[in-house]
Amino acid sequence: MLRKKIPLTRPYVGSEELEKIREVFQSGFLTKGEMLKEFERKFKDYLKARYAVSTSSCTTALHLALASLGIRRGDEVVVADFTFPSTANVVIYQGAKPVLCDIDQKTFNIIPEEIPKLITRKTKAIIPVHLFGHSADMDPIIEIAEENDLHVVWDAACGVGTLYKGKDVGTIGEISCYSFHPRKILTAGEGGMLVTNDEEIAEKALALRNHGLVTQGGRGVFKYVGYNYRLTDICAAIGIVQLEKVADLIADRQRVAGIYDKILSKLKEVSEPFVADYCTHTYQCYVSTVVEPRLSRDEVISKLRKEGVEAQIGTYCLHIQPCYERIIDSSRKNLPNAERAYETSLALPIYYGMTEEDVDQVTQSLKKVIGSN
Repeated sequence: MLRKKIPLTRPYVGSEELEKIREVFQSGFLTKGEMLKEFERKFKDYLKARYAVSTSSCTTALHLALASLGIRRGDEVVVADFTFPSTANVVIYQGAKPVLCDIDQKTFNIIPEEIPKLITRKTKAIIPVHLFGHSADMDPIIEIAEENDLHVVWDAACGVGTLYKGKDVGTIGEISCYSFHPRKILTAGEGGMLVTNDEEIAEKALALRNHGLVTQGGRGVFKYVGYNYRLTDICAAIGIVQLEKVADLIADRQRVAGIYDKILSKLKEVSEPFVADYCTHTYQCYVSTVVEPRLSRDEVISKLRKEGVEAQIGTYCLHIQPCYERIIDSSRKNLPNAERAYETSLALPIYYGMTEEDVDQVTQSLKKVIGSN
């Protein structure tokens, strides 16, 4: 019997989102309308934050964060080495230099103790990542930043609903930036959000996302050289409905992850994701690790796809990517944990409504391709 294909992810959208989009069409405002304001208001209320500035992506949110903080040419920013390239790219957009830091092999997040070794007189900020829905260890990072007068911009692209010591990661610190890409728990089709409690940062980010336009003396003037980083009202409408579902979306991923954990915990070749005691994991991705040296993670992915199961690498090790060869100092390329995570991390399918039978098909296929009894 032909087995069904199991996708890596599947956005949970339906008639409610369509009806909300209809409201946008009827309003006559496809961008810069009331739906956008409603989404920003509801998102900041969800996080209990003071300000939320919507953007076209998490990448543009991160870029606005650095621009609003005044990061510029000649500055250095410490960035986690195991992340999607956009985390470091935004530093380069500002003419600054990303200084890459190794990650904890268990959590996949930046090692706080390594950060002070990378700080120089040029260092102006740190960008840690809450990778895959697991929080970075925030307290020691904030302490390091305060001791060295540094900004912290949290890359919370995967962090909707993630808790650190019982608190939402978006309520802690200076700036957090979120993604609403279709692979994320809460999707708007595309888009991002910059969240802060700082009025000055919020006002500058708001202007910069719209070409640097502000109102002075009753008329619009271009105070900054800004960008077109606006989110559409159509995306905002999807985001509003998704926000109403977000608790259920997270709970269901945690349910699916629990099923995976019980099965993978019995395997010697592949280990389940680690969860630190300070974190409530939301499993934006379910990223396991191929721990058997004889197995090639890439071959495991290839064979799983032949079995009808879509799998993927965790994410990227930045310092070995060709685009960073001339940017990263060779003396700072000894980042073994990030390289190992890049070679061994294995993202398995996870999405809302995934059944136990679906998980069983994934894990039975996994056992087959790794040769586990």
